[in-house]
Amino acid sequence: MRKLAERNNVYVVEDNGKIKTLIKDTYTELKLSENYEGNRIFHDFGNGLSVKETYDERIFNCFNGEVTINIRDGNKIAEFISDSNSAGYEVYFKDHYYKQHRTEFLERVISTYGDRVVKVQDGYIVDDIWKVSNEGSSYYLAQSGHKGNFDTDTVRVHGENSQGVVGNWHFLCTVAQGKFMSMSIDTEIGILELDETTITILAKINFLMNPNVNDSVFMNQLPDKTKKLLIAEKDEQDGGVLK
Repeated sequence: MRKLAERNNVYVVEDNGKIKTLIKDTYTELKLSENYEGNRIFHDFGNGLSVKETYDERIFNCFNGEVTINIRDGNKIAEFISDSNSAGYEVYFKDHYYKQHRTEFLERVISTYGDRVVKVQDGYIVDDIWKVSNEGSSYYLAQSGHKGNFDTDTVRVHGENSQGVVGNWHFLCTVAQGKFMSMSIDTEIGILELDETTITILAKINFLMNPNVNDSVFMNQLPDKTKKLLIAEKDEQDGGVLK
């Protein structure tokens, strides 16, 4: 591929005997430069950081040591190469790596809760009566008292004491006390901080696993049956007598 002419927003190039136009941006400028002359882009930033363009233009295999991920933002990769910005590339790599593995990291922490927390498609069910969504919203299960078919707004709970109960999820306002602390996790590319949504999910799961029955804002949202259950469990934990 070779450049024939340059116009306002495009380059006119010859590619295997064909004339075509390419958008003028950082990626195209780099690809048509003397370093690459229209060929695939390769670059080594040093310290195990490098990129290699695939046979599909603007799509790169990106490397951090032995770890490889696929990134489709050719323009951004070209910016890092043009600016010799290895530090920026490393941060960008880690950000993409985290997003691609976020669910895996979250479930690694969730697994420490045992069978009290179960992963479902849209979030996490806690103790068969609470749910925290993938976006960090919380819900309680209002039992309908019957079994049978249910739509997308209902759920059949599977747990040791659930007996196949069918019910509806109702929004539950759970306000974190104080400011969430930052959390990090050890990965194959080093220590990475968890994002705010992930921390919110974990904080709400932790709260719902041991709810504060003295929190009137929380308790007043619940059905009487659920309130009585929570209070009875708290009494039992405190060594009281169940009523």
